[in-house]
Amino acid sequence: MPWTNYAETMLLEHTLGITNRTANRPASLHLAHLNADPGETGNQAVEIANSSRRTIDFGAPTVHSGPPDGQQCAGPSVLDSYNTAGWTDTSPITHFAIADAASAGNYLYYAPLDNQPHPFSAGDPLEIQIDAIKARLLDESGTSGILNMTQAQKAAWLNHLLRPAAGAFAFPTTVELSLHSANPNELGDSEFSGGGYARVAYGPTAVGSGPADFSEVFNAALKSFSNLQQTPLAFWGIFLDGTFTYSFDQADVTIAVGQGVEAAANVLRVAAK
Repeated sequence: MPWTNYAETMLLEHTLGITNRTANRPASLHLAHLNADPGETGNQAVEIANSSRRTIDFGAPTVHSGPPDGQQCAGPSVLDSYNTAGWTDTSPITHFAIADAASAGNYLYYAPLDNQPHPFSAGDPLEIQIDAIKARLLDESGTSGILNMTQAQKAAWLNHLLRPAAGAFAFPTTVELSLHSANPNELGDSEFSGGGYARVAYGPTAVGSGPADFSEVFNAALKSFSNLQQTPLAFWGIFLDGTFTYSFDQADVTIAVGQGVEAAANVLRVAAK
C-alpha cells in the first residue's frame, strides 16, 4: 500500500526535526473510492463523483514479517457494510485511498482493489472485509544508502498518523548522527565511545523527490568525527532526542586508533516510499 508524496514528506519533515507537522495529524480517517490510480501525487480527480467517504479505524501496529520486514496497522476488525444510495457516478471502483478528511483534504495511502474493476449500481451495498486493508511501513534495506527506521519508531509513527486516539510522535529538538562498530539493533547498541567521539547534528536538507518514487533527505553538509578509539565503522545511526531511530548498514571501514572518519554532504540518505 504506497504512501503519497504528502505522507512521505510529513514523515521525513516531522521525524527529522525539519518542520513540526503535529498540526497535520488527522483527527479521523476516511476511505475514498476511486476509478483509477491516484498515483504518488494523490490525485483526487479520480475519486468517484458524489461518492461518500467511509470513516475507517485502524488497529494497533503489529509486526509484518517480510521480506521486507516492518510494521503494519490493519483496518476494521469487524465487517463494515454500507450503502451507495445517492452516488451518481457508478464508474467501476479500481482503487481506494485513505484520506485525512471526510472531503477534500489529503490522501495518505492508496492501493488497487484485489479484484478490480468492481462494478456497482447506485444503492448497491459495499463491504470492507475484516482486516482487508493494511497500511504498512516497511524496511528499505535493499535500497542503496538508506537509513532505516527502527521497528519501535515505525510503530510510533503509524500510531501518530493512523490512530488519532494514540500518542503523537514527539517532534525532536535534537537529531544526531552516530557511529556503530556492529549492528545497533533496536536500541543503538555498539556505539563508539571514548577519545574525541561525540554525536554530531545530522542537519538534513529539505525533502526532495528521489528515484523509484522515494521522497528523501540527505545530510546537508560534511560530517566529521575525529580521534576515534574503535574500529570498524559498520553502521551509521540517527538519534532523535536520545532515542535511536534510524540506522544504515555499510561495508566495514577500518579506522586506525586516533584517526577520524567523514561523510561528505548528500551521502547519508533517509527516504520514505
